Amino acid sequence: MTWVDRSSFHNGALAVADQTCDDRSVHATLTLRTGSGAVRRLSDNRNTDGCGTTADSHNIAATDTSGIRSLTLTLCRSAPGTPDECETGYIAANPYYGS
Repeated sequence: MTWVDRSSFHNGALAVADQTCDDRSVHATLTLRTGSGAVRRLSDNRNTDGCGTTADSHNIAATDTSGIRSLTLTLCRSAPGTPDECETGYIAANPYYGS
């Protein structure tokens, strides 16, 4: 993705690949934190096609008049009847937002 200014980004892409081949689906969720402190779910990309497959999302973009402080990626694995196993491993701070 490309940060445009304090309030927006565009050209986002997200690929979710099933490389563990463990009969669990995978999904990635993008959330953004706005200048007002709100957290908005932006995209939820699911891959339920199984081992060795990839699900792609393109043209992800967002604008918020209060600004966008950061974008967070959470990855989860799920199986029926069990809780999701999730981790948040990537947070991108907007370099135009300031502190």
